[in-house]
Amino acid sequence: MKMAGDKVLILPDWAKEERYGSIHLPAKRQRDLPNTGVVKHSPQNPDAEFKVGDRVIFDRHKQQLMMVGDEQLALVKVADVMALVV
Repeated sequence: MKMAGDKVLILPDWAKEERYGSIHLPAKRQRDLPNTGVVKHSPQNPDAEFKVGDRVIFDRHKQQLMMVGDEQLALVKVADVMALVV
């Protein structure tokens, strides 16, 4: 996949969602969505300080969730990636 413009696809850390026994309680509200994850697809942007495979912190309020294959990924702008986790 080749990303267009200034968008990046991130696999959020869904493991931090709540579980009650064996029942999975997905985060429904925007404020409950994860704000950390791994970059899966990134544009060829020389201004981006991260690359595919890096763990990042991003603005959870500006993400758009979408299914790509069998994964639910967060689509955010490169500018909304706030930090690189090292």
